[in-house]
Amino acid sequence: MARVLGDDFKELVRTQSDIVAIISQTVALQPRRGGREFVGLCPFHDDHTPSFTVSPERQTYRCWACGAGGDVYGFVMNYDRLNFREALEMLAQRANVPIPQTWRRDAGSAEESKDNKNRWYEMLAWAEQVCHECLLTSNEARHAREYFRSRHLAPGTIEKFKLGYHPADWNWLINQARGKYSPDELATVRLAGQRSSGEGFRDEALFIDRVIFPIRDNRARTVAFGGRVIPGSSTEFGGKYMNSSESPLFSKSRLVYAFDHARDAIGKAGTVVVMEGYMDCIMAHQSGITNVVATLGTALTEHHVSFLKRFSRKVVLVFDGDEAGQNATERSLPRFLAQQIDLRVLTLPGDQDPADFLEGNSPEAFTALVDRAAEAWDFKLSGLIRRHGVASIDARHQVCEEMLETICQVPVASSTGQLGGEWQLRESIILGRLSQRLGISEPTLRQRLVELRGAQTSAKTRENLSTGVNSGGTDRAARATGPLFPEKPTNQWKMEREALELILLCPESCADMRSEISPTEITNPDLRALLEVCLETAADGPWPGFEQVLTAVDDLRLKQLLVALESHGREVNIRKELVPHCLEHFRYQRHMAGLVNATNRVAGEDGSVPGSGTGANGTAVATSEERQRLQLAIEQNQSRMARRMQQPRPT
Repeated sequence: MARVLGDDFKELVRTQSDIVAIISQTVALQPRRGGREFVGLCPFHDDHTPSFTVSPERQTYRCWACGAGGDVYGFVMNYDRLNFREALEMLAQRANVPIPQTWRRDAGSAEESKDNKNRWYEMLAWAEQVCHECLLTSNEARHAREYFRSRHLAPGTIEKFKLGYHPADWNWLINQARGKYSPDELATVRLAGQRSSGEGFRDEALFIDRVIFPIRDNRARTVAFGGRVIPGSSTEFGGKYMNSSESPLFSKSRLVYAFDHARDAIGKAGTVVVMEGYMDCIMAHQSGITNVVATLGTALTEHHVSFLKRFSRKVVLVFDGDEAGQNATERSLPRFLAQQIDLRVLTLPGDQDPADFLEGNSPEAFTALVDRAAEAWDFKLSGLIRRHGVASIDARHQVCEEMLETICQVPVASSTGQLGGEWQLRESIILGRLSQRLGISEPTLRQRLVELRGAQTSAKTRENLSTGVNSGGTDRAARATGPLFPEKPTNQWKMEREALELILLCPESCADMRSEISPTEITNPDLRALLEVCLETAADGPWPGFEQVLTAVDDLRLKQLLVALESHGREVNIRKELVPHCLEHFRYQRHMAGLVNATNRVAGEDGSVPGSGTGANGTAVATSEERQRLQLAIEQNQSRMARRMQQPRPT
């Protein structure tokens, strides 16, 4: 297993990178055990109870539910979808650790390729700055500056959000980039696109004669832009707002606007307020209400909620009060009920948008309304009652059916069963309140819910049978990598796991393992790869410990396995007294392999077991009694090994 980079440099970057600080940019972590551990919701699966643990002492993370784990490199690789070299470069720059010239030479074409994310981020940051400077200083931007003044934006707010302007010139950005970035590169990050004729490039339409809103990811890196038509502009294409197209760095269904400015305030307030528009969000921040983000021209998705709930359990949606906005919010409700968050919906008085409300009212008045926002299920029920009423039997029946249909759409299945248990309690509370509001007994509501779920399940089963779809889906992490530990481990696998755990946690006591255990004896490919790393890292020196191996490994799955082995080894109290016990197992394994080989030899290549004589190729073969003795020896050794695996290990 060849090394691409020196372990000394990798270890220096790792020790200079605070894993708690880096993961905290993505996950809201809470200290536990006096700060020796931190816990939070796992970002790699749909986590509902904190199963994600970070150890500052060992500089590792692990999710006890989905198996994700590793060091700071592993987290950046997994979360940002980077390879090891890209993760190392990002962390080295963050820690101000100079990158060796030998590494730069080794990087070759990979560093210079168009998909180099650091260059993409650089281009987007450059575009943000030139548009911002244009807004502040260009004569062409006079009407853009006037627009922001009419919206009562302070200069400090414009600077904080790096708002900008792009002139009514389809080649402005391309011309600004001459000597820095090619049009083809600009097109990669959606700053430019091909002309309709197919010949050459032009700036993207979202920029032309529009005020520009940079969109940043949760690490405060610019990844896209939004453009708004200026009132009175001659621009006749696109809607009022346009966003960058999806790119390798940007997915509008996963990002929210202004999170980089709102993150700390969300943690302090314990609430995240979600608005629809850039200007609404910016005006809230200018008013001092900084726990506010905005969606990017889309409805709030499950990805948005899964992301936001890592930082706050309470999410308040402040959407426009028109009928379209109300209906869209109601339709999205089933997707959020199972998220185990306190989801609220706020409609402002007079169907005002937040910016208008804040212009005529104090920040305290807005905050008071947020605190009193209706729970999402109650918002849905109130909307149905306004629509249908409850005066007649038919109206009450209609409201009841639609509420129960909403509830039965909640995806409560879970491989652990935990979500189902949590949802059952919430469901009981909702049914109890629904019974009170509609005057229908709770048992009747529950029976009807069972009927609706049965009909829904039957319909889904028929659909799966007709399309060949397997309804038993698995978690994204499990689909991508498979389980690190088998559900039903064999004795052989247990032996191999124990050997690696001893090497990682008791390296000073494992000198005999170098000559006793060969990688060819390890049947599990992941464990075999780790043993090869240990052998290569050790060379002629002592066995490496956990941290040395973690530094040496570049593969994300092997990093996850390393952390899982180290955690399991500590759980079962792995110790040096087990080394002879482990080696004895491998000796038995080799002895059994020898017996099997001997049995195969005496049987002859044709597989026959004659009394005595020759096999099909003329070689001598043994008697059936000799073969029986060998077979008996194999069975006895197998039984002996099985019994030993069941016995308590030495103390």
